Amino acid sequence: MIHFLKHKLSFDKKNSILFAILIILTITNFNIKRWESKKVINWDVTSYYAYLPAIFIHNDLSLGFIEGREQYYSNNQMFWPETSPNGAKIIKTTMGMSILYAPFFAIGHLEAILTNQSTDGFSIPYHKWIHLSALFYLAFGLYFLNKFLIKKFNATSSSVTILAIIFGTNLFYYATTEASMSHVYNFSLISSFIYFFDDWHHKATLKKSIVIGILLGLIILIRPINMLIVLFSLTYNVTSLKSLRNNFKLFFNDYLKLSIIILLVSVAINIPQLVYWKMYTGDWLFNSYVGETFYFAKPHIKDLLFSFRKGWLLYTPIMGLSILGFIVLYKKSTRIFWSSISTFIVFTYVVSSWWCWWYGGSFGLRAMVDIYPILAIPLAALTFHIFNSKKALIHYIYSGILFIFISLNLFETLQYRHTIIHWDSMTKEAYFNCFGKLQVDEDFKTLLRAPDSKSARAGEKEYLNHP
Repeated sequence: MIHFLKHKLSFDKKNSILFAILIILTITNFNIKRWESKKVINWDVTSYYAYLPAIFIHNDLSLGFIEGREQYYSNNQMFWPETSPNGAKIIKTTMGMSILYAPFFAIGHLEAILTNQSTDGFSIPYHKWIHLSALFYLAFGLYFLNKFLIKKFNATSSSVTILAIIFGTNLFYYATTEASMSHVYNFSLISSFIYFFDDWHHKATLKKSIVIGILLGLIILIRPINMLIVLFSLTYNVTSLKSLRNNFKLFFNDYLKLSIIILLVSVAINIPQLVYWKMYTGDWLFNSYVGETFYFAKPHIKDLLFSFRKGWLLYTPIMGLSILGFIVLYKKSTRIFWSSISTFIVFTYVVSSWWCWWYGGSFGLRAMVDIYPILAIPLAALTFHIFNSKKALIHYIYSGILFIFISLNLFETLQYRHTIIHWDSMTKEAYFNCFGKLQVDEDFKTLLRAPDSKSARAGEKEYLNHP
């Protein structure tokens, strides 16, 4: 990561908007103080985090200490292991998040010792520092995304785009209320990956290859399907079949040694996970999401994009501008267009094919947050195109649309925090019943419709008579 550290976060005009954003997010986090109610290490984070207390508190990755106390650990959202076919207890998620949490776990552990609080890995200091770790990683992600967008467009377009994505999408919720979820971390790693890969593509070096390998390895280790970011790399600067062939020549001929280094480093990052699975399940590769799978022949693309339950474009309409921006990107920069749109299309298809296409309790379609760095590119292209228009009226209209979408997102974020927007049971009737309200009437709950997870796991519709 030496190359990473050479990039100084300077207080110039190009970065001023980033510092303003981080200050606002920091103030918001300390206003909410979610850690005080111990609501940070719960649900999915329980599994993301489990490797740390298992190793450093209990010295037992086999989770043998749970034996006979399963109910206690489950009720307190400390450990929720799956059971492998050989009977071993296995942490459900991969260990990527635990690696990123680790420095902050250490700080939390030190604070717990110094303040005479419980050092079991689950007292308030641990919750606080795990939560705040998201801001640290987000700072790096925004910095490198900003550098990339400025390089491709300009500072104004980059600033407006980043403001729109932070405050106009569900990334804001996952950078404040549920910051310890994986999405901010994935967003930041993919933002950094895009920047360094673009830099590598112009001048490949050993140091850049190592950094890219580390980033790619962590991206995969946090969420394996995010390996689809490789598609962005393979189609980068592609404008025709000939240029696609040239890309493969670049990787497998001109820069073969450096490409192998990227591959080896990314694999090395994932070796601890493979060893963990081998030790406790007997298999090098293991689906720790026992009983859960993708149904690629039955993707829920329409539901994922437009449904009242979790429709991405319904709850995050500002990203409709990003999709519109693909038109501008195609006309202005085909070298980035194909890599961006192909990654977006394939990622959307894969995400929509997961049995639980609504991704459990969440604000909007949280799985899409991971590729917002990719979608920032067409949004920046649209912004650049509009702000370079000589018609002032278009500037005002576009700014007004951004303001409306950002305001809507912030208001709906507040609604979700107060459970006015339900985490998984919204319907058309419920959506319009609570639209624009901070209080709902007595009939609201009768309008909700909970999904049938058992049917969905079997590849069927999540409830009968699905509209």
